[in-house]
Amino acid sequence: MNTVVVYYSLDGNTQFIAEEISKHYQAELINLKPVKEISRAEPVKHIWGGKQVLMQEAPPLENYNFNPENYDLIFLGTPVWSFTFSPPMRSFLKENYIKGKDVVIFCTHRGIPGRTFPHLRKELAGNNIIQELSFRNVLGQKTKAQQKLSDHLSEINNQLSY
Repeated sequence: MNTVVVYYSLDGNTQFIAEEISKHYQAELINLKPVKEISRAEPVKHIWGGKQVLMQEAPPLENYNFNPENYDLIFLGTPVWSFTFSPPMRSFLKENYIKGKDVVIFCTHRGIPGRTFPHLRKELAGNNIIQELSFRNVLGQKTKAQQKLSDHLSEINNQLSY
């Protein structure tokens, strides 16, 4: 089974989960990097990140190699920004036509996932969304996040027929 994990991570939470998934499936890992990253400093990141979300911006990304036809299973990961998925993930989804694929979507956050999953489902219409995984305070609770992820990956493996 050819698997890829595509993710964006500003603070490392989503990256941690993406890397754990990649290890489990021996999957290719694609880290989405904006050409111009926003500052990680508080509150600047919330102001500029929130503006990007509200304006539905899709910032240019550094080059990456992705062809959905090469994969049986696609994991897409994003931090929650202003109660939805991040602008770099918006860029990725605009740049790539993904249809008829098995997809797992996951998000990381400090509170709640908000409308992240309904918004991603809308963008990914025409795909089989196998699971939606939500992780809170990942870097603050790594062991808990790893256990939760392990449980979810077992469920996903049971759902897959290949």
